[in-house]
Parts: sequence; C-alpha cells; structure tokens
Amino acid sequence: MSFQPFPDPPPERPLEVLDQWLSEAIDSLGSDHRNPTAMTLATCGADQVPDARIVLCRGFDATRGVLTYFTDRSSAKGRQLQENPRAAVVFYWEPLYRQVRIVGPTSFVPDSVSDTYFASRMPGAQASALSSFQSQTVASRAELEERHAKHMRALQHAEGSLPRPERWGGYHIWIERLEFWTGRTDRLHDRMLYERSLEPASPSGSPGEFEASGWRVTRLQP
Repeated sequence: MSFQPFPDPPPERPLEVLDQWLSEAIDSLGSDHRNPTAMTLATCGADQVPDARIVLCRGFDATRGVLTYFTDRSSAKGRQLQENPRAAVVFYWEPLYRQVRIVGPTSFVPDSVSDTYFASRMPGAQASALSSFQSQTVASRAELEERHAKHMRALQHAEGSLPRPERWGGYHIWIERLEFWTGRTDRLHDRMLYERSLEPASPSGSPGEFEASGWRVTRLQP
C-alpha cells in the first residue's frame, strides 16, 4: 500500500479510522495472513515488570472504543490485570506498513457474552480451555493430552458443546490513548496521537463501564 499520511486537519473521529484500518487488514490480509486481528498485549502486575504476548482481538466496538479478547483469567496476564487493570496493545500489519498503539483500563466481559463466545468455539478448543490451566506448570505433555482426551469424550455426550469454565472469559480494553503510525520507505513516517479521559460510570451505570471525554489530537514526529 502506498504511503498515505493523515490530512491537515486530522480526522476528528479516530475510532472510525481504527474500525476502517481493522476492516482493511481483514479484507486485504485474511487470505494469506491467518490472524490479521492478532495484537501484542502488554500487562504489568504489582511487581511492575512488563509482560507481553500475542492474543487475538475478537471484537471492536467503534461506538464506545472497546477492544475484546478472551483468555484464561487465572493465567499470568489475568493475575496481572487483577493487580493492575490496565493494558497496552499493539497491532502491526507489515504488508500494509501500519501500526496502531493503544493504552487503557480493562474490565470483564459480561458472563453471558463469554458464554456465547465459548459455545461458538471449535469443540477441540473448548476441550483445550477446560484441560489447560494457562501459565501453570504440568508434569508432562502426556498428562495434558490425557485431560484433553477426557474432555473430548465428554463432548460426545454434551450435544456438541461443553460448559465454559468459570476461570475462562473475556476482557474489554477501553481505549484511552490511541496512536496511528503509517510508514514510508525513507523513514519519514506519519504518527497521529489521540487521547481522551475515561472515568468510571456513575453508580447507576453498568459495572466496568466508563464515561469518556472528547478526543485531543496531536501529530507526532516519527
């Protein structure tokens, strides 16, 4: 894709730009890039040691500015988010020469949404979630395979779906800081930074919801 810098003045609705970039990544990379919604998720617990890994973005609400992913909440990243419920995310699409950086607070996805998504997963993936206590030690690969085989047998009597384990569910990442990067071969890239303030919703609002201010925008040097 040819270099396309942001215009002056820049777009006023950055969430619409992110929605467009995600759609273009899926449309243009989906056939040969198996996970165009893969994102690097960075978390940091009470020990203040940053930790990062790749997860898959399973939803983007362009109205509220919320990314969604699912995982074992007893995992290392789940424990870190319990201690410090903030996260940073990076999308990078090399063929498009684009990057997006995101920072913001996190909250649990409602159980009903996690239930629906878990039921939509492949049977083997459901069995894997039940078999694996993510990030914890295991005596041998054989032990893990045996647990998985047990849950696969249970699937035969469960009408094609297993119950979601309580420790497994989704997270929302609320976008508080959003930076777009589009690259140019001579390294004179273009960067746009959008920031807003997020405050917990009023007591009458839903738990884990935030109220947002308007966006502040700054063009950064590459």
